[in-house]
This record gives sequence, C-alpha cells and structure tokens, in this order.
Amino acid sequence: MDDDAELPEYQIFSILRQGEEEPIGPYSQNQIVRLLNEGMIRPMDLIYYDDLGAWKPIRDVFEIHEGISNFVDEGQDKAIVGEVFRGIQQLFGEHEQVYYIAIQEKGPLSLGALDAIALTETRVFVAHHRQGKLELEAYLWGNVAGARLNRKPNNHLGTFQIDLHSGTSLTVDRIPQLQLEKLEQIANDLCAAP
Repeated sequence: MDDDAELPEYQIFSILRQGEEEPIGPYSQNQIVRLLNEGMIRPMDLIYYDDLGAWKPIRDVFEIHEGISNFVDEGQDKAIVGEVFRGIQQLFGEHEQVYYIAIQEKGPLSLGALDAIALTETRVFVAHHRQGKLELEAYLWGNVAGARLNRKPNNHLGTFQIDLHSGTSLTVDRIPQLQLEKLEQIANDLCAAP
C-alpha cells in the first residue's frame, strides 16, 4: 500500500473500471487480488474505501507483489518478477495488461540479477539488469515477425527468441522448459492476432 500501514483484512473496497460509469463491489482485499490475477480488473482501474478520501488507481493503493502471484507458477523468482512488473507498469498504456513474465535460471557463472522477457497484449519487453539497474527494451507486436524457442537436448533450459520484421532477433537464454512453453504459446497467439 502507499504507506507502511496494512489495510485491515475486513476492509471493503469498490472498484471503478476505466471506461465505466458505475462502480462494482464491495470486495475484500483477497477478492481484489483474485480479480487482478484473473484480469477482471486492472492496476489502472480506480479503487475506493471509506478512509481513502478519493478514488485512486489500484496500483497506487496496493503493493504490486499482491498482483503478481499468477506470474510465478512455473518457478520464477518472485522478487525479480516484481521488479520487472513494476518497471513495465511505469510504461503501461491505458489498457495494457501483462500476460506473462519469464525469468532466466541462474547459471554457474551468474553473478548479478537475471534477465527476463515479459509479454503484454501490445508489446514484448526484454528486461536486462545492467550495473544494478533494470533496463527495458519494448517492441510492439506489430513489429514482431514471430517467436520461437530453442531447446537443448537433455537439458531443461532453452532460449526464447523474438524475430522482428527488421531482421533483428532478440534472445533470452537459460529459460526453464515450462516457462519456454508458456512464452511460445502466448507469443504465437499474440503474433497471430489481427
């Protein structure tokens, strides 16, 4: 939440989705997190409760980590997913939603933070950690020619590659198999969308 105070578990919230005139609710904190995870509401939708004083974006009221649990089902590091999610959220378009975040597995010589790839409905992000800072590269799906994965025989890791219409390829290596499969499925669905 904005401040260090924890909202009471019994707190009741109302939600006003962007583009709608009537609020929905009431909801508990747990219901809000579930609705975020299911995509029924978005971080930029407005939220209100009695002590808040005014309608505010959900992302300004709730900690981001409460909304990222659906991105760690395949073993992703929750701290890195949270950092990437927060970085992407600062760049969000009005109705953009994160579909998936995959994280590299630490290699034998890995010293720093791991790279990641994130897919939203409008863009693909490649996240690099350089000199202790998160750097994001963003590419519109309209600029993506295709997505593919390269598996190594007898290895649970592989490389995920995005091919751009410009002829450039973006790769993130050492992605665990389960994450690779989910990345490929979502990326190919988004590439095929009109």
